Amino acid sequence: MNDPRHTTRDTRHILRRWWPALTVMVLIFVFSSVPGDEIPKYAGLLDFIVKKSGHLLEYGLLAVTVWRATPRGVGASEGDSRKSNALARSLALTLGYAVSDEFHQLFTQGRRSNPVDVGIDLVGACLGLALYFAVGAIRQTRSRTPRPRPTRPPA
Repeated sequence: MNDPRHTTRDTRHILRRWWPALTVMVLIFVFSSVPGDEIPKYAGLLDFIVKKSGHLLEYGLLAVTVWRATPRGVGASEGDSRKSNALARSLALTLGYAVSDEFHQLFTQGRRSNPVDVGIDLVGACLGLALYFAVGAIRQTRSRTPRPRPTRPPA
C-alpha cells in the first residue's frame, strides 16, 4: 500500500518545514565561499566584533529554523523529553553544520578554518534559541492575560 499521493504530500510537508533552515544553510555556504581578499576589513577591534557578530546571527537563525523544522511529537509539553530531544537534535545539527562550514573554509582562497569560530557559532545557536523561547513565553503570557472589558458610559 504505497500510495504515491501520500509520498508527495509527505515530501511537500517536509520541504515546507525545512526550507527556511535549508535557505539559511545555503546563505552561510555562500558567505563562506567569499575569498578572503574580498571580505571587508575594519579597523582593529571593530573587525573582530563585526565578523563574530555575523557568526552569532547566522547560527542563531540557523538553530531557530532547525528547531522549527524538527518534529517534537504531538502534545509535547514544556518539560517533555521529546522537546528536550528536539532541542538537542537542533543544536547537534547546527553544530555539525558549523564544523562542516569551517572545513569548507579550508578550501576557500584566502580563508582559514578556526575552531574558535565553531564555539562562537554554538554560542550564537544557544542565544538564538534562548531569544526565540523568551519571545514565545512573553507572547504566551500576554495571550493568557485577560484584557479589561470596555465600560459603557452611564446613560
